[in-house]
Amino acid sequence: MNRTTHRLSALFAVSVLTWAASPAWACTTFLVTLDEEHAVGNSYDWDIGCANVTVNSRGEAKRALLLPGQTPAEWVSRYGSITINQYGHENPTAGMNEAGLVVEQMWLDDTEYPPADDAPALGELQWMQYMLDNFGTVAEVVDGASGVRVSSFFATIHYLVCDVTGECATFEYLDGALVITSGDDIVVDTLTNSTYADSVAFLAEHVGFGGDLEIPTGMGSLDRFVRASALALEETEDVLPDRAFSILDSVNVGPRSQWNLVWMPGQGRLYFRTHTTPTIKFVDLADFDLDCTAGPMVLDIDTEAEGHVADRFVEYTTDANRTLLEESMADMIDDLGPVVFELLVTYPESVTCTLETEDGGPDGDADGDIDGDGDGDGDADGDADGDGDGGGDADADDGSGDGGEDDGCSCTAATHEGLGAGALLAAIVLGAALVLRRLDRGR
Repeated sequence: MNRTTHRLSALFAVSVLTWAASPAWACTTFLVTLDEEHAVGNSYDWDIGCANVTVNSRGEAKRALLLPGQTPAEWVSRYGSITINQYGHENPTAGMNEAGLVVEQMWLDDTEYPPADDAPALGELQWMQYMLDNFGTVAEVVDGASGVRVSSFFATIHYLVCDVTGECATFEYLDGALVITSGDDIVVDTLTNSTYADSVAFLAEHVGFGGDLEIPTGMGSLDRFVRASALALEETEDVLPDRAFSILDSVNVGPRSQWNLVWMPGQGRLYFRTHTTPTIKFVDLADFDLDCTAGPMVLDIDTEAEGHVADRFVEYTTDANRTLLEESMADMIDDLGPVVFELLVTYPESVTCTLETEDGGPDGDADGDIDGDGDGDGDADGDADGDGDGGGDADADDGSGDGGEDDGCSCTAATHEGLGAGALLAAIVLGAALVLRRLDRGR
């Protein structure tokens, strides 16, 4: 056993003995580089472990899901990606796209999102999908992040974004403003549950980083930041992804470490293991057709398997999204109410493919127009419900918002855009407040 392995084993032993006294939510993300190959490791520490590993398509037109009274961001995905989705399709907690861009998030109590304005907005988890859909490098995310505003729906978080070159940046919302740390200001490529500034200030007090304190063994946010940073920079004979998993062992908080991810952007590969099924599995983006004509694919993250699991993925369906949300939001469904819950379940149906199939158009229509009226929206008169008002609600002009029969994605659009109804607005605001109350525990 070499010195590095012995040190990691000792740190892991300490973590096993002390996890019960650690903070309730303690996510850790870092970048480690060996032989010019980069890996991003993440420990997701939370009280819920269910999730889908999701393959997302390029060429999809999307409109952000928001509370009413805001301007939703709209875009078409440039890149396919693989993400981890716990709170529904299109709301990832981690991901990597085909350009090698990796986006991770961690809880941050200090987060304060900007006040509402007229800027295009999206939720804090959909922010991650937006970045994966649109950008291929950290520099592009740095340039593009100010073009959208985060409107909180789930939690207070901050982000670590890295790319295939090993460049990383942090994105935090502090005092209502976006704070980006990138380039020469990045001291180490690590993020836990304290602001990046506070973390690097604490790091500077330790051996190897300008101070004289020993590398800590505790499970607090700052301790994990220092330890993961030190181990990521330490010389080793280990290889990837083994080294990344060893560092993840050192920040393990027991049963609350729901899953470990190791993203390999140069290979387009994800390695993952969970507390429930600790065998290491992997999947490559190259395993899938990423055009939207093929559609998204999903895999239960707790699938009992080992090694390459691409053949275990199945086509995404609304039922799959419902099953996931019924589990991840099990103790919130009654409080959310059927309207809000159904909105979360069916929202992905509003996403449309902009690429042509072999027949020449999206969804198998030869001219790219689902219904043949020439307007490309799949509805005979360009109005999602045929009432002539251009909206998706059969009686949107009277405010009742019942929407009539479900005719696919237009039903979701009707629910989203017909939010003028007072009862529905109150239900969604209440539902969001309950979600925030449930998740406002800090990780």
